[in-house]
Amino acid sequence: MSSPITVLIVDDSRIFRNALALSLSEEKDIKVLGSVRNGRKALEFLEKNPVDIITLDLDMPEMDGLSTLKAIRSLKAPAPGVLVISGHAGSAEDLRRESLAAGAFAYIPKPVAVAGELPLERLKNAVAPRIRSYIKRGIPSPLPPECLPCPDSSRNKKNQTEVILIGVSTGGPKALHALLPKLCRDTSLPILVVQHMPPDFTLSLAESLNAQCSHSVVEAEDGMEVLPEKVYIAPGGRHMLVRKSGTKIKIVLNDGPAEKGCRPSADILFRSAAAVWEHRTLALVLTGMGRDGTQGAASLKRAGATIFVQDEKSSVVWGMPGSVVAAGLSDAIFPIETMARAVHQYLTSCSGV
Repeated sequence: MSSPITVLIVDDSRIFRNALALSLSEEKDIKVLGSVRNGRKALEFLEKNPVDIITLDLDMPEMDGLSTLKAIRSLKAPAPGVLVISGHAGSAEDLRRESLAAGAFAYIPKPVAVAGELPLERLKNAVAPRIRSYIKRGIPSPLPPECLPCPDSSRNKKNQTEVILIGVSTGGPKALHALLPKLCRDTSLPILVVQHMPPDFTLSLAESLNAQCSHSVVEAEDGMEVLPEKVYIAPGGRHMLVRKSGTKIKIVLNDGPAEKGCRPSADILFRSAAAVWEHRTLALVLTGMGRDGTQGAASLKRAGATIFVQDEKSSVVWGMPGSVVAAGLSDAIFPIETMARAVHQYLTSCSGV
Protein backbone atom coordinates (compact mmCIF):
# COMPACT_ATOMS: atom_id res chain seq x y z
CA MET A 1 0.00 0.00 0.00
CA SER A 2 1.38 3.43 -0.98
CA SER A 3 1.93 6.16 1.58
CA PRO A 4 -0.92 8.64 2.10
CA ILE A 5 -0.76 12.13 0.62
CA THR A 6 0.25 14.46 3.45
CA VAL A 7 -1.42 17.84 3.90
CA LEU A 8 -0.81 21.02 5.91
CA ILE A 9 -3.81 23.34 6.35
CA VAL A 10 -3.00 27.07 6.58
CA ASP A 11 -5.88 29.40 7.44
CA ASP A 12 -6.48 32.05 10.08
CA SER A 13 -9.96 30.67 10.82
CA ARG A 14 -9.80 27.87 13.38
CA ILE A 15 -13.37 26.88 12.47
CA PHE A 16 -12.45 26.48 8.80
CA ARG A 17 -9.21 24.60 9.60
CA ASN A 18 -11.14 22.15 11.76
CA ALA A 19 -13.87 21.76 9.13
CA LEU A 20 -11.38 21.04 6.35
CA ALA A 21 -9.44 18.57 8.51
CA LEU A 22 -12.69 16.82 9.43
CA SER A 23 -13.86 16.70 5.80
CA LEU A 24 -10.60 14.99 4.76
CA SER A 25 -10.37 12.65 7.75
CA GLU A 26 -12.30 9.84 6.01
CA GLU A 27 -10.07 9.87 2.93
CA LYS A 28 -7.81 6.82 3.33
CA ASP A 29 -5.20 8.14 0.89
CA ILE A 30 -4.99 11.64 2.42
CA LYS A 31 -3.57 12.49 5.84
CA VAL A 32 -3.66 15.94 7.46
CA LEU A 33 -0.36 16.35 9.31
CA GLY A 34 -0.90 19.84 10.65
CA SER A 35 -3.07 22.94 10.86
CA VAL A 36 -1.69 26.46 11.42
CA ARG A 37 -3.09 30.00 11.45
CA ASN A 38 -0.71 31.94 9.20
CA GLY A 39 2.20 31.80 6.80
CA ARG A 40 4.92 32.26 9.39
CA LYS A 41 3.65 29.26 11.34
CA ALA A 42 3.44 27.29 8.10
CA LEU A 43 7.11 27.89 7.25
CA GLU A 44 8.11 26.92 10.78
CA PHE A 45 6.11 23.71 10.45
CA LEU A 46 7.68 22.86 7.09
CA GLU A 47 11.21 23.11 8.53
CA LYS A 48 10.54 19.99 10.58
CA ASN A 49 7.63 18.33 8.77
CA PRO A 50 7.74 18.11 4.96
CA VAL A 51 4.34 17.61 3.34
CA ASP A 52 3.02 16.89 -0.16
CA ILE A 53 0.26 19.52 -0.24
CA ILE A 54 -0.49 22.82 1.48
CA THR A 55 -3.98 24.33 1.47
CA LEU A 56 -3.59 28.08 1.78
CA ASP A 57 -5.86 31.01 2.57
CA LEU A 58 -4.98 34.46 1.18
CA ASP A 59 -6.11 36.76 3.99
CA MET A 60 -4.09 35.97 7.12
CA PRO A 61 -2.36 38.03 9.83
CA GLU A 62 1.43 38.34 10.21
CA MET A 63 2.17 36.72 6.83
CA ASP A 64 -0.51 36.65 4.13
CA GLY A 65 -1.15 33.91 1.61
CA LEU A 66 0.68 35.39 -1.37
CA SER A 67 3.82 36.08 0.66
CA THR A 68 3.61 32.54 2.05
CA LEU A 69 3.12 31.06 -1.41
CA LYS A 70 6.18 32.84 -2.79
CA ALA A 71 8.25 31.69 0.20
CA ILE A 72 7.08 28.09 -0.26
CA ARG A 73 7.92 28.07 -3.97
CA SER A 74 11.45 29.23 -3.13
CA LEU A 75 12.07 26.27 -0.81
CA LYS A 76 14.54 23.62 -1.89
CA ALA A 77 13.01 20.86 -3.99
CA PRO A 78 10.79 19.05 -3.59
CA ALA A 79 8.53 21.97 -2.67
CA PRO A 80 4.95 21.01 -1.73
CA GLY A 81 2.06 21.67 -4.07
CA VAL A 82 -0.11 24.60 -3.01
CA LEU A 83 -3.91 24.65 -3.28
CA VAL A 84 -5.41 28.08 -2.55
CA ILE A 85 -8.80 28.02 -0.80
CA SER A 86 -9.97 31.58 -0.32
CA GLY A 87 -12.99 33.83 -0.14
CA HIS A 88 -11.73 35.98 -3.04
CA ALA A 89 -14.00 34.31 -5.61
CA GLY A 90 -14.86 37.44 -7.58
CA SER A 91 -14.15 40.61 -5.66
CA ALA A 92 -10.37 40.13 -5.75
CA GLU A 93 -9.82 38.25 -9.01
CA ASP A 94 -6.40 39.83 -9.46
CA LEU A 95 -5.23 38.09 -6.28
CA ARG A 96 -6.70 34.83 -7.59
CA ARG A 97 -4.74 35.01 -10.83
CA GLU A 98 -1.63 36.21 -9.03
CA SER A 99 -1.69 33.23 -6.68
CA LEU A 100 -1.86 30.82 -9.62
CA ALA A 101 0.88 32.72 -11.43
CA ALA A 102 3.00 32.50 -8.27
CA GLY A 103 2.83 28.71 -8.34
CA ALA A 104 -0.44 27.46 -6.83
CA PHE A 105 -1.74 24.47 -8.78
CA ALA A 106 -5.42 25.33 -8.29
CA TYR A 107 -7.81 27.81 -6.71
CA ILE A 108 -11.07 26.91 -4.96
CA PRO A 109 -13.54 29.52 -3.66
CA LYS A 110 -14.06 29.08 0.07
CA PRO A 111 -17.50 27.57 0.76
CA VAL A 112 -20.15 29.84 2.16
CA ALA A 113 -21.45 28.80 5.59
CA VAL A 114 -25.19 28.14 5.70
CA ALA A 115 -26.89 28.67 9.07
CA GLY A 116 -23.44 28.88 10.63
CA GLU A 117 -22.33 25.50 9.32
CA LEU A 118 -19.83 24.81 6.54
CA PRO A 119 -20.92 22.26 3.88
CA LEU A 120 -18.36 19.58 4.78
CA GLU A 121 -19.29 17.13 2.03
CA ARG A 122 -19.05 19.77 -0.68
CA LEU A 123 -15.75 20.97 0.75
CA LYS A 124 -14.32 17.45 0.77
CA ASN A 125 -15.52 16.72 -2.75
CA ALA A 126 -13.97 19.92 -4.07
CA VAL A 127 -10.61 19.56 -2.29
CA ALA A 128 -9.81 15.83 -2.34
CA PRO A 129 -10.10 15.35 -6.16
CA ARG A 130 -7.83 18.35 -6.77
CA ILE A 131 -5.21 17.00 -4.39
CA ARG A 132 -5.24 13.56 -6.01
CA SER A 133 -5.13 15.04 -9.50
CA TYR A 134 -2.11 17.19 -8.67
CA ILE A 135 -0.22 14.24 -7.21
CA LYS A 136 -1.10 12.16 -10.28
CA ARG A 137 -0.66 14.60 -13.14
CA GLY A 138 -0.25 18.11 -11.81
CA ILE A 139 -3.44 19.42 -13.47
CA PRO A 140 -6.98 19.90 -12.14
CA SER A 141 -9.33 16.96 -12.49
CA PRO A 142 -12.97 17.13 -13.57
CA LEU A 143 -15.40 17.78 -10.76
CA PRO A 144 -18.79 16.05 -10.65
CA PRO A 145 -21.86 18.32 -10.36
CA GLU A 146 -22.02 17.66 -6.62
CA CYS A 147 -18.70 19.52 -6.24
CA LEU A 148 -19.80 22.87 -7.68
CA PRO A 149 -17.92 25.95 -6.51
CA CYS A 150 -19.85 27.89 -3.88
CA PRO A 151 -20.95 31.31 -5.12
CA ASP A 152 -19.29 34.31 -3.46
CA SER A 153 -21.57 35.33 -0.59
CA SER A 154 -21.17 39.01 -1.52
CA ARG A 155 -22.72 38.26 -4.92
CA ASN A 156 -25.15 35.52 -3.94
CA LYS A 157 -28.36 37.34 -4.86
CA LYS A 158 -31.58 35.76 -6.03
CA ASN A 159 -31.73 35.15 -9.77
CA GLN A 160 -28.26 36.64 -10.24
CA THR A 161 -27.46 34.71 -13.43
CA GLU A 162 -29.10 36.30 -16.49
CA VAL A 163 -27.33 34.70 -19.44
CA ILE A 164 -25.33 31.66 -20.51
CA LEU A 165 -22.46 32.06 -22.98
CA ILE A 166 -20.79 29.21 -24.86
CA GLY A 167 -17.46 29.25 -26.69
CA VAL A 168 -16.63 26.12 -28.72
CA SER A 169 -14.68 25.00 -31.77
CA THR A 170 -13.37 21.58 -32.91
CA GLY A 171 -15.88 18.91 -31.91
CA GLY A 172 -18.44 21.59 -31.19
CA PRO A 173 -21.49 20.39 -33.13
CA LYS A 174 -21.49 17.05 -31.31
CA ALA A 175 -20.93 18.76 -27.94
CA LEU A 176 -23.72 21.26 -28.59
CA HIS A 177 -26.17 18.54 -29.60
CA ALA A 178 -25.35 16.72 -26.36
CA LEU A 179 -25.60 19.83 -24.18
CA LEU A 180 -28.13 22.34 -25.50
CA PRO A 181 -31.33 20.23 -25.42
CA LYS A 182 -30.70 19.52 -21.73
CA LEU A 183 -29.83 23.15 -20.96
CA CYS A 184 -32.97 24.40 -22.67
CA ARG A 185 -35.07 21.94 -20.70
CA ASP A 186 -33.69 23.17 -17.37
CA THR A 187 -33.49 26.96 -17.80
CA SER A 188 -35.27 29.79 -19.58
CA LEU A 189 -32.13 31.94 -19.72
CA PRO A 190 -30.97 33.20 -23.14
CA ILE A 191 -27.94 31.33 -24.49
CA LEU A 192 -25.37 32.88 -26.84
CA VAL A 193 -23.04 30.55 -28.74
CA VAL A 194 -19.81 31.17 -30.62
CA GLN A 195 -18.99 28.08 -32.68
CA HIS A 196 -15.99 28.40 -35.00
CA MET A 197 -17.48 27.69 -38.44
CA PRO A 198 -17.22 29.22 -41.90
CA PRO A 199 -20.17 31.11 -43.43
CA ASP A 200 -23.19 29.07 -44.55
CA PHE A 201 -22.58 26.30 -41.98
CA THR A 202 -23.94 27.97 -38.84
CA LEU A 203 -27.45 28.34 -40.25
CA SER A 204 -27.77 24.58 -40.76
CA LEU A 205 -26.31 24.03 -37.26
CA ALA A 206 -28.97 26.34 -35.79
CA GLU A 207 -31.72 24.55 -37.71
CA SER A 208 -30.61 21.10 -36.55
CA LEU A 209 -30.38 22.27 -32.93
CA ASN A 210 -33.74 24.02 -33.17
CA ALA A 211 -35.33 20.68 -34.03
CA GLN A 212 -34.00 19.20 -30.76
CA CYS A 213 -34.33 22.08 -28.28
CA SER A 214 -37.32 23.51 -26.44
CA HIS A 215 -35.84 26.99 -26.91
CA SER A 216 -35.95 28.65 -30.31
CA VAL A 217 -32.44 28.28 -31.82
CA VAL A 218 -31.54 30.84 -34.47
CA GLU A 219 -28.55 32.13 -36.38
CA ALA A 220 -28.11 35.59 -34.87
CA GLU A 221 -28.94 38.71 -36.86
CA ASP A 222 -27.73 42.24 -36.26
CA GLY A 223 -30.07 44.16 -33.95
CA MET A 224 -31.85 41.11 -32.51
CA GLU A 225 -33.00 41.59 -28.92
CA VAL A 226 -31.64 39.02 -26.45
CA LEU A 227 -34.68 37.30 -24.97
CA PRO A 228 -35.40 34.36 -22.64
CA GLU A 229 -35.90 30.90 -24.14
CA LYS A 230 -33.76 31.79 -27.15
CA VAL A 231 -30.42 30.41 -28.34
CA TYR A 232 -28.37 32.66 -30.63
CA ILE A 233 -25.64 31.11 -32.82
CA ALA A 234 -23.02 33.55 -34.10
CA PRO A 235 -23.01 33.53 -37.93
CA GLY A 236 -19.95 31.96 -39.48
CA GLY A 237 -17.41 34.58 -40.49
CA ARG A 238 -18.91 37.39 -38.33
CA HIS A 239 -18.20 38.53 -34.78
CA MET A 240 -21.16 38.58 -32.37
CA LEU A 241 -21.27 41.14 -29.55
CA VAL A 242 -23.92 42.41 -27.16
CA ARG A 243 -24.76 46.03 -26.38
CA LYS A 244 -27.24 47.61 -23.98
CA SER A 245 -29.78 49.89 -25.68
CA GLY A 246 -31.98 51.53 -23.06
CA THR A 247 -33.60 48.70 -21.14
CA LYS A 248 -32.93 46.19 -23.91
CA ILE A 249 -29.86 44.12 -24.74
CA LYS A 250 -29.23 43.67 -28.44
CA ILE A 251 -26.92 41.64 -30.63
CA VAL A 252 -24.37 43.45 -32.76
CA LEU A 253 -22.65 41.70 -35.67
CA ASN A 254 -19.53 43.00 -37.37
CA ASP A 255 -16.82 42.00 -39.82
CA GLY A 256 -13.87 43.16 -37.74
CA PRO A 257 -10.44 41.49 -37.90
CA ALA A 258 -10.18 37.91 -36.69
CA GLU A 259 -8.80 37.41 -33.17
CA LYS A 260 -6.34 34.53 -32.80
CA GLY A 261 -7.43 33.50 -36.28
CA CYS A 262 -11.09 33.28 -35.25
CA ARG A 263 -14.16 35.06 -36.59
CA PRO A 264 -16.53 34.71 -34.81
CA SER A 265 -14.45 35.02 -31.66
CA ALA A 266 -15.48 33.87 -28.18
CA ASP A 267 -13.09 36.49 -26.73
CA ILE A 268 -15.07 39.30 -28.36
CA LEU A 269 -18.44 37.97 -27.18
CA PHE A 270 -17.14 37.36 -23.65
CA ARG A 271 -15.63 40.85 -23.35
CA SER A 272 -18.83 42.55 -24.50
CA ALA A 273 -20.92 40.39 -22.14
CA ALA A 274 -18.70 41.30 -19.19
CA ALA A 275 -19.63 44.96 -19.70
CA VAL A 276 -23.35 44.21 -20.03
CA TRP A 277 -24.14 41.43 -17.54
CA GLU A 278 -21.04 41.56 -15.30
CA HIS A 279 -21.24 38.92 -12.52
CA ARG A 280 -24.67 37.78 -13.73
CA THR A 281 -22.97 35.71 -16.45
CA LEU A 282 -22.25 31.98 -16.66
CA ALA A 283 -19.78 31.08 -19.43
CA LEU A 284 -19.06 27.58 -20.71
CA VAL A 285 -15.85 26.90 -22.65
CA LEU A 286 -16.10 23.65 -24.55
CA THR A 287 -13.95 21.49 -26.80
CA GLY A 288 -11.84 23.36 -29.33
CA MET A 289 -8.40 24.01 -30.72
CA GLY A 290 -6.41 27.09 -29.75
CA ARG A 291 -6.83 29.67 -27.00
CA ASP A 292 -9.92 31.62 -28.08
CA GLY A 293 -11.99 32.45 -25.03
CA THR A 294 -9.14 32.80 -22.52
CA GLN A 295 -8.74 36.59 -22.73
CA GLY A 296 -12.49 37.02 -22.73
CA ALA A 297 -12.73 34.71 -19.73
CA ALA A 298 -10.30 36.97 -17.90
CA SER A 299 -12.60 39.95 -18.57
CA LEU A 300 -15.57 37.97 -17.32
CA LYS A 301 -13.74 36.93 -14.14
CA ARG A 302 -12.78 40.54 -13.41
CA ALA A 303 -16.50 41.31 -13.61
CA GLY A 304 -17.23 38.47 -11.17
CA ALA A 305 -18.71 35.96 -13.64
CA THR A 306 -18.58 32.18 -13.27
CA ILE A 307 -16.83 29.95 -15.81
CA PHE A 308 -17.20 26.20 -16.34
CA VAL A 309 -15.08 24.23 -18.81
CA GLN A 310 -15.38 20.86 -20.49
CA ASP A 311 -12.98 18.19 -19.25
CA GLU A 312 -10.10 16.83 -21.29
CA LYS A 313 -11.44 13.29 -21.64
CA SER A 314 -14.73 14.27 -23.27
CA SER A 315 -13.17 17.02 -25.44
CA VAL A 316 -12.12 16.30 -29.01
CA VAL A 317 -9.36 18.89 -28.50
CA TRP A 318 -8.60 20.30 -25.04
CA GLY A 319 -7.14 23.52 -26.38
CA MET A 320 -9.73 26.17 -25.52
CA PRO A 321 -10.90 24.73 -22.20
CA GLY A 322 -7.38 23.66 -21.27
CA SER A 323 -6.11 27.19 -21.87
CA VAL A 324 -8.75 28.63 -19.53
CA VAL A 325 -7.79 26.09 -16.86
CA ALA A 326 -4.07 26.81 -17.29
CA ALA A 327 -4.78 30.53 -16.84
CA GLY A 328 -6.50 29.81 -13.53
CA LEU A 329 -9.83 31.18 -14.76
CA SER A 330 -12.09 28.11 -14.50
CA ASP A 331 -14.41 27.63 -11.54
CA ALA A 332 -15.12 23.97 -12.31
CA ILE A 333 -14.46 21.27 -14.92
CA PHE A 334 -17.12 18.83 -16.12
CA PRO A 335 -17.55 16.08 -18.72
CA ILE A 336 -19.95 17.19 -21.43
CA GLU A 337 -22.36 14.46 -20.29
CA THR A 338 -22.85 16.10 -16.88
CA MET A 339 -22.38 19.76 -17.83
CA ALA A 340 -26.12 20.51 -18.13
CA ARG A 341 -26.84 18.95 -14.74
CA ALA A 342 -23.99 20.98 -13.23
CA VAL A 343 -25.37 24.19 -14.74
CA HIS A 344 -28.85 23.40 -13.44
CA GLN A 345 -27.52 22.76 -9.94
CA TYR A 346 -25.48 25.95 -10.00
CA LEU A 347 -28.38 28.10 -11.20
CA THR A 348 -30.67 26.55 -8.60
CA SER A 349 -28.20 27.25 -5.80
CA CYS A 350 -27.77 30.86 -6.95
CA SER A 351 -31.52 31.51 -7.17
CA GLY A 352 -32.01 30.35 -3.60
CA VAL A 353 -34.48 27.66 -4.67
